[in-house]
Amino acid sequence: MTTLRVHPATRDKVNALAAEEFGGAAADKVIDRLLADHQKIKILEAYDRLAAEPERWRDYLAELDEWEATTGDGLDHE
Repeated sequence: MTTLRVHPATRDKVNALAAEEFGGAAADKVIDRLLADHQKIKILEAYDRLAAEPERWRDYLAELDEWEATTGDGLDHE
């Protein structure tokens, strides 16, 4: 475990968020969740940028179709 220096106001915001929306979870769990949510947002933004370019989007979907063909291997997937 290590110490992370944050402004007291930031610490208070994280603790309030933990109490209000995360069932009183520890601050590190709240930060982990916020970072994961941030990463998801960045991924969705990247998809939006890709979708905004029709030719690149078609290429991406075509590649997905090619990979989809590999899932018909007859194996049981969990």
